[in-house]
Amino acid sequence: MKKNYLIGLLPLLLFFPTLLAQTPTGFPLSGTVLDADTGKPLPHANVFLANTMKGSVTDTTGRFLIRGAPAGTFEIVVSRVGYEVAKREIQVAGELVITSAFKLRPIVLSGVDVEVTASVPKKWKAQLERFTDLLLSTTKNATKTKILNPAILDFREENDGLTATAAEPLLIENLALGYKLTLVLMKFAASEQKLQYNGSIKFDELAPVSEKQAEEWRKNRLRAHQGSLRHFLATVCDTTTGPTIRLKQEGFETFAFKFLWERETQRHAEPLPVDRFLRRDKKTHAFYLDFHEYLGVRYIHDREEKPFLYYHQLTRDAGVQESWITLEKQTVQIDGQGRYANDLAIAKFGYWAWERLADMLPFEYEP
Repeated sequence: MKKNYLIGLLPLLLFFPTLLAQTPTGFPLSGTVLDADTGKPLPHANVFLANTMKGSVTDTTGRFLIRGAPAGTFEIVVSRVGYEVAKREIQVAGELVITSAFKLRPIVLSGVDVEVTASVPKKWKAQLERFTDLLLSTTKNATKTKILNPAILDFREENDGLTATAAEPLLIENLALGYKLTLVLMKFAASEQKLQYNGSIKFDELAPVSEKQAEEWRKNRLRAHQGSLRHFLATVCDTTTGPTIRLKQEGFETFAFKFLWERETQRHAEPLPVDRFLRRDKKTHAFYLDFHEYLGVRYIHDREEKPFLYYHQLTRDAGVQESWITLEKQTVQIDGQGRYANDLAIAKFGYWAWERLADMLPFEYEP
């Protein structure tokens, strides 16, 4: 998952490595992980399909098997302590998919002198708090989400910038949505105006301690989905009653603008026809986002959370949730459930950009 955005305007590039076709049971996916220097098999390497709940661990022969991989395009990620992370785009389209061997390169550690003083813990704690807010966000769900192994993080500051590295995958527990996230952090660099983030996530469902908690997670997941980009895209692809009718029913309003200063006036214009930003291929029936300006989206069935106003230092009352997106490619293919395969295809701004890891749902989630 790669993200690159200006903090003030909150554009966000989210990676949903999502398939564009799916079978009920999925397919097995197998392969081998080797040491790049010796060619020997690497046991205990973690292998997963990014942003999904599908993953495996290599055995003593370096082999892995992921069961139930859906058909389509994914990013497959391989990590092991002491080795560089390997990533590869993979097409799942057959009864048995065998990927070529992953060859992991050992990490060469260089000695660095570290001066330890009494002020370091307090400074590190402040750095961790800033990192956590930027990574998870400050949403309601983020208050029940925490990094379980923060001690593996190393921070460096220069001027107003903060960079973070992690020697191992970060383990994140989301008690608001009922997931444990394993985050392979590749890059994190933040300043007052810009954040660059590169990482891959595997989801695992937590076991609820009671039916009450299970019901709370179901409600919170649905609420996280409602008003999201995926919810919006699924709505515009709905062919049962027509996208324009469905948009109104689901609480979405759309508008377009070329420059940011036009957003204030254009949001009150007539709703933008869906065919201005979405087209369907007549032969394949695939859906494509296709527009060359900003697409604004207002979700009127829910209000902004108060932390959103606080984060942006806004003194007004909470309003409807407003976001806008641009395309980083000429067109972006999406499936009927609002999922898309290209990692950097859509840049998100506004409310959608503020909702980050603490509000993410795995590929498998269906409302």
